[in-house]
Amino acid sequence: WHDPFLHRPHAFGGWRRVHWHRPHVAWFHDVCRPRTTVVVRHVTPPPPPSLDEAWDAMSLGRIGRAADLFELILEARPGDAVARVGLALTRARLGDIDLAAADLRRGLEAGGSVLLDVPRRPGIIAELGVTRSRLRDRLRIDSGDRNALLLLAAVLERLDEPAAGYHAVDRAIDLGEVSTAAFELR
Repeated sequence: WHDPFLHRPHAFGGWRRVHWHRPHVAWFHDVCRPRTTVVVRHVTPPPPPSLDEAWDAMSLGRIGRAADLFELILEARPGDAVARVGLALTRARLGDIDLAAADLRRGLEAGGSVLLDVPRRPGIIAELGVTRSRLRDRLRIDSGDRNALLLLAAVLERLDEPAAGYHAVDRAIDLGEVSTAAFELR
């Protein structure tokens, strides 16, 4: 009879579980790899990325990377409204409409005219155009989606289509959107 999880004394004290199919590996580690002391030092975390790095990633079409950078910025500075709106726009571009709308509401409630701080770089404008078409496609399927209407209003405002943005946010308010973000966009 053989116990597959046989415990044997460890070379440096204590007991070690030996694998039944590889006892030689456990023996090798017992004899040839001495226990080392680990020195714990205080390591300063790296500084958070700048907003420009995140906007650059978005303008280059690296939307997932931009979302990661916006999240890192928000971990360091939770009240940063521009980073919150940037995260909302990247999440909308990735298709996560509900989280994007929640981030947009929080960003607009923190700073009212924060959409004006979104850079007007050609790459970002192109990504916002793709986001606009995807939001319109979603609204063709469900015309009563308040989250998609709110995001569409923000995207249209940044793309210099204020009349269409006003129409979208007005429809969202008519459907029951009562957040201060909707009234900020209006």
